[in-house]
Amino acid sequence: MSPHFWESKAAQLHPYRWWLGGASLVAFLAVGASGVLGNRILAIATVAIAMPVLVSAWGLLCAALWFEPTRGTLRSSGWLGRHMPPINTVARWCAAIFLPLFLAAGVVGPIWWVFNVVRAA
Repeated sequence: MSPHFWESKAAQLHPYRWWLGGASLVAFLAVGASGVLGNRILAIATVAIAMPVLVSAWGLLCAALWFEPTRGTLRSSGWLGRHMPPINTVARWCAAIFLPLFLAAGVVGPIWWVFNVVRAA
């Protein structure tokens, strides 16, 4: 995915950044609470549900904050874009490649983990 793709998505996501941050926090607290409560079934179910929510919300929040065309930290008119355009270009491409990998791992990883935990039981 290119930085231009993420710019178009970030423009749509930026108004919802507080909701994405809140969803990340709630999912993080749910995963932590499930580990403290000690119930194995509850922990497995929480990881299966909350981890993809956590990773998806956090990844979309990062996209909104990094690539938003007027306020994003990786925009070409930002500090890095004005002072070091080649480094900004590399950073934008690295972030554009990282985000789909992060989102895919955050959804597939917990599913894989739950499958292996259930299979081992």
